[in-house]
Amino acid sequence: MRRAYRYRLFVNANQERELGVMLESHRRLYNACLEQRKVAYENERRSVRYPEQWVWFKTERVVNQYFDRLNAGSAQATMRRLEKAFARFFHRVEVKTAKPGYPRFKTKDHFNSIEFPSHGDGVRLIGNRLRIQYVGIVRVRLHRPVKGLIKTITLKRVSGKWYVIASCDLGDVQTKPSVLPAVGIDVGLEAFLTTSEGQ
Repeated sequence: MRRAYRYRLFVNANQERELGVMLESHRRLYNACLEQRKVAYENERRSVRYPEQWVWFKTERVVNQYFDRLNAGSAQATMRRLEKAFARFFHRVEVKTAKPGYPRFKTKDHFNSIEFPSHGDGVRLIGNRLRIQYVGIVRVRLHRPVKGLIKTITLKRVSGKWYVIASCDLGDVQTKPSVLPAVGIDVGLEAFLTTSEGQ
């Protein structure tokens, strides 16, 4: 079972600036990948998929200083986010939805999160501190303990404030077997339901 825990981050001015640059870089990466797909289809009638864009990103980050500062895992998550948007679009086209909704370019107001798909790769929660690559150690308002194994971390900006969302694996849900006898239920027309005990 998965459970998400959301905590407020308290960042200083320098950390706020670095997180803003990181978020903007992810937004530009998303839009650049969307532009590639759009142009390739309009000019060549071919689809561009995630593996091809990952190869492009690895060469692009050599010349783009902003992409170079992105964590590789989080950059992959952003490109996979676009891949999922196209998968949903094609599904809506298949089922012939009236407005399938082609994926849109993200404005600053509509791109507010960065996902790190692996805890410890670029970001790590240690007690009430969050260590973020290229940002530093940020204080976390840990108002309740984190339970389970942290699988993914998402940084999110909401109304000018930063939050961390930890998605945790709690393992299988343990249910205790009932010691009470089994009861059968019949749903009918004359009575809403009748139990096997005649009630």
